Amino acid sequence: MRPIRLIVSAFGPYAGRVELNMDMLGESGLYLITGDTGAGKTSIFDAITFALYGEASGSDREPEMLRSKYAEPETPTRVELTFAYGGKNYTVCRNPEYERPARRGEGTTLQRAEALLICPDGKRITRIKDVNQAVRDILGVDRTQFSQIAMIAQGDFRELLRADTRDRQAVFREIFKTRYYQRLQDALKEEAKKLREACESARASVAQYQEGILWEEDDGLWPEVEKARTGALPFGETPKLVERLLHQDRELDENLQKEKDGIRLKLEELSAALGKAAEFQKLEEELFQARKQLEEKKAALEQCRLRMEAEHARRPEREALQRETAALEAEMPRYGKWQELLQEYEHTQGQLKQENQIRQELTKREEDLGKATVQLKKEQRSLENAGEQRERLRNEKEQAGREKEALEALRAAVLEHRNCGDRLSQARRTLEKYQEEKEKRELEQKELEQQIDSLKAALRMLESVDARREKLIYCQEREKERHGELLALKESLEEYGKLCRRWEEARETYGKAREAADRQGERYRTQNKAFLDEQAGILADTLTEGCPCPVCGSLSHPNPAVKSIQAPSEAELEAEKNLYEQAQTAARDASEVAAGHKAAAEAKGAETVGRLEELTGITDPAQAEEAVREALVQVRQSLEETRRQLEEAERGIGEKRKLSQGLQAGEDRLADFAKGRSELEARLVQAAGEHDVLRGKLETERKGLVARIGECMAQNLWKEADQDILERAEQQIPLEIREQEIRIDRLEALICQEEERISRRAMLGEKLLETERHIQETGNQLTACRERIARTESRRAETGEQLVILEAELKYTSRQEAEEARKEMLRQSLELEESLKKAEKDLGDTEKETAQMSGRVSQLERLLKDSRRLDSASLEAEKQKLEESEKELEDRQKAVHVRLSANEAVLENVRTRGASLEELEQKWTWVRGLSDTANGNLAGRDRIMLETYIQMAYFERIIRRANLRFMVMSGGQYELKRRRTADGGRGQSGLELDVIDHYNGTERSVKTLSGGESFKASLSLALGLSDEIQASAGGIRLDTMFVDEGFGSLDEDSLGQAIQALAGLSQGNRLVGIISHVGDLKEKIDKQIVVTKEKTGGSRVEICT
Repeated sequence: MRPIRLIVSAFGPYAGRVELNMDMLGESGLYLITGDTGAGKTSIFDAITFALYGEASGSDREPEMLRSKYAEPETPTRVELTFAYGGKNYTVCRNPEYERPARRGEGTTLQRAEALLICPDGKRITRIKDVNQAVRDILGVDRTQFSQIAMIAQGDFRELLRADTRDRQAVFREIFKTRYYQRLQDALKEEAKKLREACESARASVAQYQEGILWEEDDGLWPEVEKARTGALPFGETPKLVERLLHQDRELDENLQKEKDGIRLKLEELSAALGKAAEFQKLEEELFQARKQLEEKKAALEQCRLRMEAEHARRPEREALQRETAALEAEMPRYGKWQELLQEYEHTQGQLKQENQIRQELTKREEDLGKATVQLKKEQRSLENAGEQRERLRNEKEQAGREKEALEALRAAVLEHRNCGDRLSQARRTLEKYQEEKEKRELEQKELEQQIDSLKAALRMLESVDARREKLIYCQEREKERHGELLALKESLEEYGKLCRRWEEARETYGKAREAADRQGERYRTQNKAFLDEQAGILADTLTEGCPCPVCGSLSHPNPAVKSIQAPSEAELEAEKNLYEQAQTAARDASEVAAGHKAAAEAKGAETVGRLEELTGITDPAQAEEAVREALVQVRQSLEETRRQLEEAERGIGEKRKLSQGLQAGEDRLADFAKGRSELEARLVQAAGEHDVLRGKLETERKGLVARIGECMAQNLWKEADQDILERAEQQIPLEIREQEIRIDRLEALICQEEERISRRAMLGEKLLETERHIQETGNQLTACRERIARTESRRAETGEQLVILEAELKYTSRQEAEEARKEMLRQSLELEESLKKAEKDLGDTEKETAQMSGRVSQLERLLKDSRRLDSASLEAEKQKLEESEKELEDRQKAVHVRLSANEAVLENVRTRGASLEELEQKWTWVRGLSDTANGNLAGRDRIMLETYIQMAYFERIIRRANLRFMVMSGGQYELKRRRTADGGRGQSGLELDVIDHYNGTERSVKTLSGGESFKASLSLALGLSDEIQASAGGIRLDTMFVDEGFGSLDEDSLGQAIQALAGLSQGNRLVGIISHVGDLKEKIDKQIVVTKEKTGGSRVEICT
């Protein structure tokens, strides 16, 4: 890619449109980009990069920050680049997103980012995304690769020269995309860690299951079981031991089950006998209760018969009440007729009252309407001459309005004339003010130009302070990172110590718990043996003379066994057993805790030792604390020294920033002065023109006003001087306008009065006709009302006579009273009937219950006669002994089942986990070896990771390319070489760089080179890196390269050698641009692009060939 023409507008420091015809530089060779600091030398490369990719060359500038601060608001920000590639010409145009003035109205609007690519065949690509992709397809590189290949930035190549393996790893990782190898290394390391933790967890799990083996206290296998539980028994013999324990417990379970079945048969026989004895006793109790209830039923039957006789005696009373109720029900319809007549009478009375009230209202309305008619006719006669003066008053009002308008126009003209005089005086003062300000600004501009020259001289002395600060910040970040890693390692070592102590404490706790469980087991086995030996004595305590012995069946017991005083009871033995089981549980819990702490300590130890070796080169944890402490002291000392140097650099940068700000402010002020001077001169010309125009206008208006005053004013003002006439007119005109306004208001009031009288007269005629119509309607309504009153009074008298006759014939005063009397009679009749029915029902029920109870007594007497009495107490005692024996067998069987279940689980888990543990350990061994190889952790080998190994191949090719130039620049003295041996075995290696001095045959670190030698070496290395990136990007070729600064540290010979090496880059068809302000380069390089700052703001560019 070779730029042909570059056009920028309002871009960076370039305020206006700048066109750079780069064809003038030719197709190959060196050219110099020179100019003042901050003028915009590097901005040329930024513009090329932005045109191609829509981004600046550096990551610290976003596209929206590229608009020039010196540009006029209307100037568009735009970059256009025409370039050649593969023998074809392309043109790309772009503008970033920025705020511009709105085309309509005031304010600003957002100008969206746009892009256009014109291909050699005339095809136009407009979408930003499509343009970006097309440029990448044409050039074969993205923006990052283009910046790395085409621009060797100031300060970057020195850092690359002095970097160590870790720093170069980071740089090469981004350039050559080796991050995938790093991810593979991390994945292998993480997988090895997971497998190691899984193996440790599996080992702890198997040990935990072995500790869960259970056995009977007096079992002869318990010594072997103890060995298995503590891990002393070989792992392969553990399943066989558990199988033997399971076989013994299964045989014991079968024997116990047979004994339980025999006891269960005996218990079933005893339960049947006890059931019969309880049934006999229940029948006796039931017979006693039945006889008692029979006597109670007989007494109740006699009472029911007496009540029945009393109910039969009340029969006449019931019949009389029924007759009276029937008579009242026959009379009830007449009460309804009486109620209807009463309601009709009351309704008629209300109608009559309402009609009388209506008659009174109509009479009063008729009288009021008559009075209103007389009043309306009287007022109508008084308004017969309304409207005769209205037209005359209207004409007089119009005349007064015209006179007022003429006076107001005259007053406005007089005021405008006076304002014109005021503006003339103001224009004269403004003109004088602008002239004074112009002289003052010219003086200030001269002083400001002198200050700017002084600031530029001071800034040139502080140019290198930024690069030094960046280098110190980088070193500080490296030291801080190492300091943080060492602190983390220190914390990890402390945590590892804590975990080891916890593991030791857990082991001690498990040992104590195991000893306590063994002691409690021995105690329980002793107590159990004593309890079993003393069962004969316990059985003898339950023997009764005359009852058979459960062992021999004898009814006499002459010499029973005696229970020992030391033998425990069953409850005491059960308590000892519970304590033993609790102790075993505690021992198992302590074992699990110890196994967990052990796994955690071993995992933490492996992680810590690996990190310790990586940071200090020490693998012995005993020396770790001292080594970490010494490393921390060294890092802190280095940080303190770096901080001190950084503070000095910061002070220099602060001073430089102040100077830059002062210079920028001065240049901004200078630009403002120039711009303000132009504006001031324009305003001065404008003010002089306005002054002349106002003076001519004032003279012309004065003559016209004097003539108009003579026409409009009632007084003889025109006989006075012109100025006196204007002043008198200005005072008199408002008075005459006010008189006309008063006259108009008075005429308007008289006109309104006339119009109101006309309206009132018309309204009175309509209202009089309406009133007469209402009088006629009211008379008709009054006649109809009187007729309705007469009819209503006749109907009321007839209804009253019927009510009097019906009230004399009825017993009760109202229907409600009669209804209540009827309900009371019905209630009494119902109570008498219910009482009779209840007495009959109670008598029948009692007779039936008495017969049933008599039959139940007879039945119970027969059952008792046929049954036989049994001894419940002896049966119950025998049953209790059998149940206790059964419970003992169940407890023993439960213990057997617990052991069977636990040992079966142990056997299954030991077999399963043992197989998976073996598989895990094989996989871990394989993955660990692969991870150590990929991460460079093999013992006795150089610490070279897989990613570093790949990067070493790139580094070797870079060094070969760099030496082609370095040998030229150093006059054959120096040659770069990758260090083959590790530096003391600490940290990663493989990318360290040395230099061979062919003058004395020595080989040493590149960090020992002087400043000028370092520049040559770093420039050669950067050029070699650029060549390698270009080659690795698919064989693409960029015919343009930029080298930014760095030549100030070279003497004249070294500078010539550097230019000779760079000239070698330009062989063929390659242009190399050197961005620098070193004076010697201007003499050695003919073709130049000169960037110059403008005093008014912004920069300009010209090409010198």
